[in-house]
Amino acid sequence: MEKPEDKRSRRDTRLLLELGRGGMGIVYLALSQGAAGFSKLKVIKRLRPDIAEEPRAVQMFLDEARISARLLHPNVVQTNEAGFDGKHYFLEMEYLEGQSYDALTRRAAKSDGLPLAVSIWILSQTLAGLHYAHELTDLDGTVLHVVHRDVSPHNVFVTYDGNVKVLDFGIAKAADSSGDTSTGGIKGKATYMAPEQAARRPVDHRADIFAVGVMLWQAITGARLWGDANDFEIFLKLQSEPIPSPRTVRADVSPELEAICMRALAGKPEDRYATAAEFQVALEDHLEATGARVGQKQLAKLMLDLFATKRAEVKAEIEAQIRNESPKERTVEIPALGDRDAGAGTASTGIANTIGDHVGGDGGTTQRRQDGQARTLRRMTLAALGVAVIAGGVIAAVFALRGKSKPPGLAASAAVASLPRECEKNVECVKSHEGKPWICRKDDGKCVALESEDCKILAEPGDVENDRTIWFGAMFPTTGPKAEYGALYLNGVDLGRRDFMQIAHGIPSREGELPARPLAIIACDDAVETLRPARHLADDLRVPAVIGFGSSQEVIDLTASVFAPRRVLVVPSVNTSALITGIPTPRGEPRLVWRTTLSNDQWDLPVSAFVPDVLEPRLRGSLVVRRDASMKVAFIRPNTTSALSTADTLFANVRFNGKSVLENGENFGQFVYDDPEKTREVVADVLKFAPHVVLFEGFFETSILEPIETMWNTNATQRPYFVSTSSLPQSAAEFFRFIGKNTERRKRFFGIATPAMTIANAKLTFRYNETFSTKTTTNDSPAGAYDALYLLAYAAYVDGDERSLTTGPKLARAIPRLLPPAPPLDVGPTRILEIMSALRSGANVDLTGANSKLDFDVSTGEPSGDFVIQCVGVDSTGRAVGAIESGTVYDSTTKKLSGTLDRCR
Repeated sequence: MEKPEDKRSRRDTRLLLELGRGGMGIVYLALSQGAAGFSKLKVIKRLRPDIAEEPRAVQMFLDEARISARLLHPNVVQTNEAGFDGKHYFLEMEYLEGQSYDALTRRAAKSDGLPLAVSIWILSQTLAGLHYAHELTDLDGTVLHVVHRDVSPHNVFVTYDGNVKVLDFGIAKAADSSGDTSTGGIKGKATYMAPEQAARRPVDHRADIFAVGVMLWQAITGARLWGDANDFEIFLKLQSEPIPSPRTVRADVSPELEAICMRALAGKPEDRYATAAEFQVALEDHLEATGARVGQKQLAKLMLDLFATKRAEVKAEIEAQIRNESPKERTVEIPALGDRDAGAGTASTGIANTIGDHVGGDGGTTQRRQDGQARTLRRMTLAALGVAVIAGGVIAAVFALRGKSKPPGLAASAAVASLPRECEKNVECVKSHEGKPWICRKDDGKCVALESEDCKILAEPGDVENDRTIWFGAMFPTTGPKAEYGALYLNGVDLGRRDFMQIAHGIPSREGELPARPLAIIACDDAVETLRPARHLADDLRVPAVIGFGSSQEVIDLTASVFAPRRVLVVPSVNTSALITGIPTPRGEPRLVWRTTLSNDQWDLPVSAFVPDVLEPRLRGSLVVRRDASMKVAFIRPNTTSALSTADTLFANVRFNGKSVLENGENFGQFVYDDPEKTREVVADVLKFAPHVVLFEGFFETSILEPIETMWNTNATQRPYFVSTSSLPQSAAEFFRFIGKNTERRKRFFGIATPAMTIANAKLTFRYNETFSTKTTTNDSPAGAYDALYLLAYAAYVDGDERSLTTGPKLARAIPRLLPPAPPLDVGPTRILEIMSALRSGANVDLTGANSKLDFDVSTGEPSGDFVIQCVGVDSTGRAVGAIESGTVYDSTTKKLSGTLDRCR
């Protein structure tokens, strides 16, 4: 057989460790490194060398590659590349961090068990991925009739951020596949096998539906469907015995859920659900009927609660090796950690499981070496190991360290304490470094540079030399395409600092015995590098808190890998992903993530109300949508973490035509793009769908909107309404050029924003424009960043421990003093002394921000806030110039809209 051309890009890929072996392949965790410091973890599956010369085996491997490479769905593991690298046939798959559904259920069984609603939701997502695969077409549109044939709890993967993925189409069968996947054997696990599959009769997609039915039966009952029967006994039972009802095990199973389960387990394929999507709808309707609130956010929290210790133990061992060894070519052996979960064919120990539990495994036939003791991982270089730790973005992996050992930067160890101190005061370091801004680190007496290649200082003269200065960190993108916004937010932080320095010279002494403690900022650019400035702030300078950030994913990754282990308080001030809420609290510590902006979960609720309460009545009242017709809604979003959490909330809450999103079926369409510059397919798909309402994640992209408007069917009664899930882009020239003087178009665009016309925000805007050369508006003010500085400054005052270091946990414990019940007082310079006086008396203060109420839920670190519906404003010539508040307000307490759109003219 002729070997295919090597299509690999020019980058270095290093295999780190072997994850498992199967009938055809060997699966590895690998590190890809490229230019400009690029590094990324991935999974590589190679065809086993002992069968690589067999033409039939190679053809079967290529069949798998052909199917896998075409599977592009959120609920299916992604294959990025397939080919021949000159020596090995390979598949390159996305790296996922999480656990198999099998491991999740077994871990949950050690406590209260996995809630049934959670299992049902996981299975519904599994069915979504399977339905996509079943409907997969070739390039010419021909349906491939893909059947997984090995659906089981081992091949359903749950990531730590709550996503569900179907793994391993290694023995999947397409109608035109070249052959079976091994000689003479039955493919798949007997426990989850459909009768026709066990009898070696032809199978179609309904065999996969049966397998999910078995998983549902076991989730309902908490027992194995076939008990302890071996494979041969199971095959006999499938041919001769009816499937027992789950009620034979659990008498309290509802008739509705029993019917759903038994239909999926029907002996004849034609008696089962016709499609996986039909089965999925049945499960989700059941969840809705029972009032269960479960989704990605809830699943993420559960995963982090159940597996935090295991992740932490492994990460701690890896970090210890990195700290203790030089990152040269020396290799080390690292023992596997953690306990071993019971269960045939699965070893849940060690790093391999923690960073991916055989993601991209081989048909569920992964053979893991189990000798009754902890495994020893493959040799790996420390350089590769260090990148692997960070690239994994391990949420909560270090949280369980609190009761075991203290990471560096928290307290001087005995070894460090015995070393001679370089300094006692900052002025010594400034002098020894030729007047440059260096300070003396108080816990170990080491001189450290305040500035770095990413970071600069924002401070008053003399603050560097002052040993009482409190240094906070800030991370925003101040270079690159987001530089304008990053500079705005950073100015917002600095404006808050200036307020405290001007009014109170920083943080005054509670008892008046000591000088005030100045406030200063280490401002870092995170546009290109995120880990390097984070480590500078946390490891070198040991700041107590950091305000930022450039992206929600950055918050999640850095909190886990850098800030939480060093007890640094994190204050996201512009990041809205709901996944941030799920970052757990370190054991034995107060919550170390407090957000001063509102999450997508909150931003999306006014959208969910605006569609049925305002837009649908308008469309039906004008007969654009007739009484007996269905309204259609489209959701356009980028392929980002934040947008994914938005989708989750919208799917759960948006209703139109009197139905949920799922009940609306084909009347709801989701359109995802990776690059705003390459959106032709999205535009074409939206035009074909012809929605009445378009929901748009984030700022409107004119590269998508303009062609939709230009190419819209001119015979249509009305073009669609467009609703952004965030505020309208106040200063985006392209968007307002696009709107222009078109009155009809202007009335169809809406955004969601926190109320800008508040006293606190107006004061902030005026003061900002007095202070900085660049100007802003109340709609675009850096309110969240400004609020963050005020939150930290008052927390530092509440702490009042003036003779020891300010730390993240101290600040976190002080924040509840800034919450109601108490008189509400706004952020801003005129209130500083009044608020400090109240706090000094022992009273609470209800601190109200310029961006939100700052009434935090102390268990989640999330504030509450109301919203307004925005529309497009015009100047005196009728040209679109900015966003205005429409007069319609969403009350976060009542969860209802009030007011009218009278200002939208």
